[in-house]
Amino acid sequence: MIQHLQLAQHFYAAVTIEPVPLKKLVGLALLVDQTNTIKLAETSIKLTTEPVIYRTPDGQLGVINAHQVLMGADTTRLHPQSRIFVSRLMEEADLPMARLYFQILEPARLFGDIDPLIHAAYSNSHATALLRQHVLKQPVDRPITTKQLERLCAGQARKATLSGRKSAMGYTNANLGCKATQHTGQACPA
Repeated sequence: MIQHLQLAQHFYAAVTIEPVPLKKLVGLALLVDQTNTIKLAETSIKLTTEPVIYRTPDGQLGVINAHQVLMGADTTRLHPQSRIFVSRLMEEADLPMARLYFQILEPARLFGDIDPLIHAAYSNSHATALLRQHVLKQPVDRPITTKQLERLCAGQARKATLSGRKSAMGYTNANLGCKATQHTGQACPA
């Protein structure tokens, strides 16, 4: 069955919901019972957080949101042959946006993991373009502000923390800033 997974306000990825043996999923080894005492489940299992998967070039099934799945199922241990329901991306073109959402935006919102978000916002990479186009809905020539990142973090990080990490990661021009405005004549960046 084909469904649509919302990754941004107006961006949906086509996925199929299907049962897959747990042992085939790269990234979910912590859910496997290492003691071999748990019996094989007769029916497919739906986890609290459904894994979103894609097929890797070597034929494996990689889990994009493994951290969220493991957090949602922290006490669950399953037989390696147990089948769990997953959402499999149907189009390879949706993979970069799915990675942006599950590996950068969600960790910033849920866990306060802001470094990948800062890197995506200021590295002028494909992730930066996706962030501008689909998440922030702004033109390429408009810079991403620290205030926008603070909103994306949903209260997990404040503007001062983001600015400090931005500076530590080398994405801030030390010659600009509130105290430098009187010397350079340039406005303080937001």
